[in-house]
Amino acid sequence: MSEPRVSVIIPCYNNGRYLGAAIESVFSQDVSSVEVIVVDDGSTDDSATVAVSYEGVLLVGQENQGVGVARNQGLAIATGTYLALLDADDWWAAGKLAAQLAAFELDPSLDLVFAEIQEFISDDLTDEQREGLTARPGRHQAMLPSTVLMTRAAHQSIGGFADGKGSGEALDWALRVGEVDLNTAVASGALVHRRLHASNSGREMRDTQRNGYLAAVKRSLDRRRRAEGSGR
Repeated sequence: MSEPRVSVIIPCYNNGRYLGAAIESVFSQDVSSVEVIVVDDGSTDDSATVAVSYEGVLLVGQENQGVGVARNQGLAIATGTYLALLDADDWWAAGKLAAQLAAFELDPSLDLVFAEIQEFISDDLTDEQREGLTARPGRHQAMLPSTVLMTRAAHQSIGGFADGKGSGEALDWALRVGEVDLNTAVASGALVHRRLHASNSGREMRDTQRNGYLAAVKRSLDRRRRAEGSGR
C-alpha cells in the first residue's frame, strides 16, 4: 500500500536567508510522497529565487497580505491527503513527518497530530540582536502551525487562517482547533526547530503580536457566545 501524499505549505516574507534550510528539512523527511508549496508573500529579497532553486518546489506569488493569507493560498491548491505547515524561518528534524504519519496509522480516528518544538537563537545574529532573546531549554508542546499534520477534513472543520497583518492568525487558528470536536495527539519523536531571530523579536513586532493575540481572543469569545446563544 502506497504512503499517503503530504502537502507542505511554506509561507515566506523576506526570509530568503532561512528558506533553504526549511525546504531542505522537508525533503530530508523519510516519506515517499511530499508536495512542497512556497507562497511568497510579496518578498523584496531573494526568497523567490531560493524557492525555485529547489527542484520539485511549487512557487506561488502574491502581494504582501500577511502570513494568514499566504497559508490559505497554499492550502487552497494543495493536493495531498494530509496537510502540513512550516514557517520559512523554522525547520523540521528528520523523522518528523514519519512519526506523525505513524500516529495516524496507529489511530485512524485522529484529525490532527502535532509535534514538539525546540527553540534556538539564530546563529546569524549580532551580540546586540541577541540581547533580550531567550530560547527555552528542552522540548515543548505548542499548537503552532509549523507543528501540525492534519487531514483535509480537519482543515475544513477548523477553517482557514485569519486575514490581515497583525491578526494573531496563529493563536486564532489554535483557538478554533479547540472550539471544534477534533481528535488530536502529539507524535513521540516529532520535532520542530523554532528559530528566534531579529525579525521576530523587535519591539514593534512584539507590540503587533500582542494586539493580534488580544484580537484573536476576542474573536474566540464572540464565537463561543454566538454558539451558546444558538443552543449548540
